[in-house]
Amino acid sequence: MRDEKFLFTALSYIMILIISLNSIFMLSMALGITTSLVFFLVNTIFLEYTLFEEKAVFERLILGSFVLLWLLGIISWAILIIYRLDIIGSAMALCILASLSSTLSRIKTRHTKREPK
Repeated sequence: MRDEKFLFTALSYIMILIISLNSIFMLSMALGITTSLVFFLVNTIFLEYTLFEEKAVFERLILGSFVLLWLLGIISWAILIIYRLDIIGSAMALCILASLSSTLSRIKTRHTKREPK
């Protein structure tokens, strides 16, 4: 399971790199939509399993998506206030979001290993 989480985290960061490079050089709408959807899907899965493990699958997906969008909005707003929200600011927001999702998942995994059920 740890290797799968690492692969999903790496995939999330690769998607951020592709989104940034596409925004700077290629400006391809199809590539941007595809990589953004993969990024959101990977991080939604991280959040849904971390925060809403006891819920039904559809409910986890919806709640994980809402939390992901909420976090993205808060992080983007903070970067907009502190710095500015251009391509670099957007990449920073996505990196913070991916790191936060991965860290929450890692904390949840460690916490469940410590507590016997």
